[in-house]
Amino acid sequence: MASLYKKVISGRPYWYLREMGWVDGKPKMVSERYLGTAADIEALLDAREHLKKSYPGCQIKAYRPA
Repeated sequence: MASLYKKVISGRPYWYLREMGWVDGKPKMVSERYLGTAADIEALLDAREHLKKSYPGCQIKAYRPA
């Protein structure tokens, strides 16, 4: 299961996407992706909204590597 995780480094919060899974009968972190600061995430969401408004017929889908 994926969840947002905040790390505070030098007093500043940074956000990560963590995926947990069961390994050898124990819950462990399977993957962790850096998302950036809250301002970085907000800028990405704003850019996505701008694209949706600019191209109303276009569908934006999440990219998920195989």
